[in-house]
Amino acid sequence: MKNTIQKVKYDDACRVLLTETLPYETPIIFSNQGFYQHIKKYYQNKSKIKDLIKYLFFDDNSANYTVPIIYKIKKTESSFRHIGLLHPSSQVKFIKFYKDYSNLIINSCSKSNFSIRCPEKISSSFFKKNKLEDAKQFKGSSVSNINDDTKFKHVTSYFSYHGYSKLHQFFNSFAFVMLERKYSAFWSIDISRCFDSIYTHSITWALKTKTHSKKTTSSKTTFGNIFDRLMQSSNFNETNGIIIGPETSRIFAEIIFQQIDCNIENDAKKAGYIYGVHYELKRYVDDMFIFGLSDKINEDLYQIIENRFHEYKLFINKNKTKKTKHPFITPLSKAILETKVTLSNFTKRIIEPRIIEPEVDKASKKTIFFPVKIWRKESVISNFINELKSTSIDNPEIYDVTNFYTLSAINNLIFEIINNRPSSEEISKRTTEYKNLFQILIDIAHHLYSVSPSVGASIKLSIINLLSNSFFTTYIKEESNSIKLIIFEHSKYFLQSGWFNKLYESKNNQFLLEAINVLLSTRTLGPDFLLDHEIIKKVFKFKDNKKRFEHNSIINDPLSSEYFQITALLYYIGDEDTHNEIKKKILKSLNLIFKDLSDIRTNSEKCYLLLDILSCPFIRSVDKKKWVKTLLKQWLQKEPGTPLINDWTEKLSLHTWFISWDHLELFNVLERKELLKAY
Repeated sequence: MKNTIQKVKYDDACRVLLTETLPYETPIIFSNQGFYQHIKKYYQNKSKIKDLIKYLFFDDNSANYTVPIIYKIKKTESSFRHIGLLHPSSQVKFIKFYKDYSNLIINSCSKSNFSIRCPEKISSSFFKKNKLEDAKQFKGSSVSNINDDTKFKHVTSYFSYHGYSKLHQFFNSFAFVMLERKYSAFWSIDISRCFDSIYTHSITWALKTKTHSKKTTSSKTTFGNIFDRLMQSSNFNETNGIIIGPETSRIFAEIIFQQIDCNIENDAKKAGYIYGVHYELKRYVDDMFIFGLSDKINEDLYQIIENRFHEYKLFINKNKTKKTKHPFITPLSKAILETKVTLSNFTKRIIEPRIIEPEVDKASKKTIFFPVKIWRKESVISNFINELKSTSIDNPEIYDVTNFYTLSAINNLIFEIINNRPSSEEISKRTTEYKNLFQILIDIAHHLYSVSPSVGASIKLSIINLLSNSFFTTYIKEESNSIKLIIFEHSKYFLQSGWFNKLYESKNNQFLLEAINVLLSTRTLGPDFLLDHEIIKKVFKFKDNKKRFEHNSIINDPLSSEYFQITALLYYIGDEDTHNEIKKKILKSLNLIFKDLSDIRTNSEKCYLLLDILSCPFIRSVDKKKWVKTLLKQWLQKEPGTPLINDWTEKLSLHTWFISWDHLELFNVLERKELLKAY
């Protein structure tokens, strides 16, 4: 499907906030869209709250650092990844940094012959995906301050990238085939705890030399020192390790790796090995692949690589080093290829494409997708799942990747079915076929998620739930409740599954973002499909005292975000009377958190939470006024009067910041999130 290319204004440096400073792995209701609009209006001198924005995000704080929100997500079945969400004021600093140093970033990322994922130029366009534009009837009408021109058109990234967006694309490329044709030895190398180990000062080593950098540590005006200081101040002034999640961190790491690549190539040349003749190296972020004419060459290169990474305090994970002979097919690439075949065969069983001749001369032909009449849904589902399992059953990590790949394919297939639908009259003639088709796709999607849950997969599943529900509500209303019930029952089943119970019962005080996203995605089904207290308590790990909620019910752990827990819970319960008891406990927690706002310019949890709670339509004005009073007192350093409190409460209640509280806006938020770069 073609993309419609739209031009981006080069002077809109604020778009950094949309693509560069956020992790992909956040709750599905979270984005920077509202924040972006606030900051853009501030720069345009159109903001009605510019003085407060200046205080919160632009005035220097006395600590000269901010504390990000750090939280854990599932990485593998037994391990976690620590993701970081930068303080809004730290995100704002990257606007000027990108504006001033974009060309230097590009130059610093253009030195290596090895990198297969790096920024190449400033992006001059963004894409308005036809399939999303065609699905606009499923989008809510915004009550936030989002402009119409951002509703369907979203910036994909600040930079255009050289190489591959996903690693499996490289393994399935013609370039990989040519490497296999030329070289006989193939080794893969992984850097152990890469982002956790990166020493921020090492960026100056990469841009100059280690000796030169140590002589100029007092300089604050060089590109390397400015980037170094920015990464430190965004992360509690830590120099060991960088935040995992934002694209800014990947660019920071890429600049360092580019110089390491150059050092490796120079050392290889001194050893008598010429790049492109005796060997080739390919690096995707922190994964490195050696292609050589012999194992002896690869062994020598391995030693060179190990030594050069050691200089930057980075170490190879020897347990993940793999050596492959011809044919160069990795378990991952093999599994993806087999999965593609399985998906193709499956699609043919359930979809019949028909070419429709144009009614008007010179009009182009159109392909319409019709559902195939299916007699035994259970057989179609079980056969497909069994075929899929056979592609990677011996490797759990690859099984996770193929499941996510398949979930993405089902997500895309549903878009295709909707966008290439026949007329409403034709749809009404095939009600049963459409119901069976969507039931199969929903069932498979939820099964894939239940056996291999991840935050990325939860986003795909949420889109599948939302689109399926919206399609039936729009075109087959008589069956819409049936589809809602199917989605609801599958979601409920997952939240009572063995995987979920295993996490819930573990001693690990983890915020269950994978489960919370599933919960949030069901909220658009309506008030008749709300989950009961017992399931909600498990999802949010409430303490239980004879089935009554305790005051200290939110997980209080440095690696479990109160902000995400509280906002997700409020979004889900809304104003429903059945959950008033939960809301009372939330309000008690909020009163405790907002009692002292002296650190709001450094504490990310408090800053995000206060701004979003003040814009939340499910919180009473009388409660908001208490917290606005505390904010104004801290900001103005004097006791604020009632008129001022009322005025600011009204202003801060009008506009969204990070959480989109309108349930009808979930499609817009998910659409924008899909365009963030995960890897």
